[in-house]
Amino acid sequence: MTDDTDPTRRAMLAGGALAAAATTLGTTAARAQDAPAGELAGQIALVTGGARAIGRAIALELARMGADVAILDIADPEAIPGIGYPLASRADLDEAVELVRAEGVRSMAIVADIRDEAALREARAAVEAELGPVDILCPNAAIVTSAAFDEMTGDEWRVAIDVNLNGTANTIRVFMPPMMERGRGRVVVTSSSVARHGSAGNAQYVASKWGVNGLVKSAAAAAASAGVTATAVAPTAVESVRMPEGDALEQANEALSNGGYNAMDIAFLEPVEIGHAVAFLASPRAAFITGEIVDVAAGANIRWTA
Repeated sequence: MTDDTDPTRRAMLAGGALAAAATTLGTTAARAQDAPAGELAGQIALVTGGARAIGRAIALELARMGADVAILDIADPEAIPGIGYPLASRADLDEAVELVRAEGVRSMAIVADIRDEAALREARAAVEAELGPVDILCPNAAIVTSAAFDEMTGDEWRVAIDVNLNGTANTIRVFMPPMMERGRGRVVVTSSSVARHGSAGNAQYVASKWGVNGLVKSAAAAAASAGVTATAVAPTAVESVRMPEGDALEQANEALSNGGYNAMDIAFLEPVEIGHAVAFLASPRAAFITGEIVDVAAGANIRWTA
């Protein structure tokens, strides 16, 4: 299952615009810093929804820091009908694995649905057999759906909660206990800036991610004494696979940048920016950060009250 589109994009724009102007992308790329080489050498990471977009960027950043990375994805464009866009394919997943291996580390592909706890337990066994026990868990897989509050169907509500909240909980429940037994580990979840406020246009998504934030804090409380941390990153709009053109792009940039939603003069972040934040939280430098929701929000978060 893949996070192939940005959460806030759906909350902010009815048309689902997601992209940045060329100058914005260039500025972001120039600002990105290389991860410390080898900082995560010898560690095993698992990234769900890792076939493309944010998940792939996380996997690559962990690999650049030396971690071996297992990439789990549903890898079936039509696996969840009615959400309005295709999920990642097996070809996307295989490409992500090859890109990770090109960083000089080991990688493996796992096809699984995070709604299926039994499948996740099989995935854990497969990773342990091929790479070793998971040290860094990145529950990133999610879907994004939108509907007016008074028009949302029961099915639209249920699928968002089942994938984004229940699926994330399944992932943590399967992979975190072995970390606790070993006395070390990192759980870094992908949340969203819309989990900090309401939205009339996709309440089911907002509620699912708001629940994820509570889940992360609860996991942190449960695992702290065992030496395992649990955190989340909450991105603003992020560039993804669906690219608007012409007026849609211009409207998106206006709606998101310079105080429209983001305080900074940028509309859409590149996925690598989220990868940087996740890699930091997975690193030894974040050893005493737990229970925290880290906003990677280009200043959208200045309006949060808590």
